[in-house]
Amino acid sequence: MMVQASYREGRFFDCIRDIETRQDVVSSPTPSGAELRRLALAAYLEVRHVDHARTYVERCLTETPDAPDLLLKQASILALDAKYEEASEQLLALHRRLPGKPAILRRLVAVFEQMRDTGKAAAFLRAYQKAVPDDPWGVSKAEHFRALGLA
Repeated sequence: MMVQASYREGRFFDCIRDIETRQDVVSSPTPSGAELRRLALAAYLEVRHVDHARTYVERCLTETPDAPDLLLKQASILALDAKYEEASEQLLALHRRLPGKPAILRRLVAVFEQMRDTGKAAAFLRAYQKAVPDDPWGVSKAEHFRALGLA
């Protein structure tokens, strides 16, 4: 499929263009339609078209309401919409379900940092660094927190 190839190669706008020209296939209730909807969601998030991503995440969640990757994307969209409380609740529920997942921990750090809850942000950063000790983002964030006297 050309859409998948475009996405894999990082040509997100080409991927979106192809998806938008084939709405009949994207809207179909077939497995390939579901796959294209998830691909559309990912592509729209990559290019920060949040309104389109919001629509696709809702469509995808109606089909698979407990999919962790979709719930994580929905939490990211909530955070982009500055709905930090809702995002934190969803991320905490995901964290309880899948403890120690770096993608969840990293978003928890960001959300609690935005909520100005530095204690929780620092705690999740420590958990993130245990899961991914040499990650440059984690190291940089820990240095930033130490400079602020939080770690």
